[in-house]
Amino acid sequence: MPTEDGDSRTNNLDARLATLEPRLAGFLDRQEAKRRWKDTWIPLLSLLVALAGIGTGTFVQFVSLRTQSTLKQYEVTFLAKQKGYAEVLASLDHLFVTSRDDSHDNLVQTLMKVESTAYAIMPFLPEAKRYQLRDDVLQANEICLNVFKKRQLPAAAIDSEIDLFITLKSRVEDRLARDLFIDDVRS
Repeated sequence: MPTEDGDSRTNNLDARLATLEPRLAGFLDRQEAKRRWKDTWIPLLSLLVALAGIGTGTFVQFVSLRTQSTLKQYEVTFLAKQKGYAEVLASLDHLFVTSRDDSHDNLVQTLMKVESTAYAIMPFLPEAKRYQLRDDVLQANEICLNVFKKRQLPAAAIDSEIDLFITLKSRVEDRLARDLFIDDVRS
């Protein structure tokens, strides 16, 4: 038979267990919340950080490749543009000098040379600028043909053609420099 002292101990132990159970339940609930945080939110946040890192790395790589591509294109085309620019202007000068000669054959060859140098540089120009260059070359040809027809007349007879040619050449020089080099660098 249990004694009263044993019953009170059992009751006391039962009372303690009764107060311990809610505390233990609260502790287990807090542990469950921490476990949920560790099992759900930490991996999810880690995934988001990893995705942000991948996205940032991809963007930086994209910008870097685009920049390298632009620099390589500029590097490859610059010398060709520079050479074409110089040849167009030199052929225009040569055309005017030839138009003051007596040889029609030389004039025709020089007219063809001007056109071929202009055609060589046209792929580097936007479409509208190609038409402008073509029109300028045709105008230069017309001016020089007029000079050739008037070559036997006094020099004062071709002053207007000289002025027109100088203006035209200056315009071609400015346009080509802007279209080939300046606008290309800005874009």
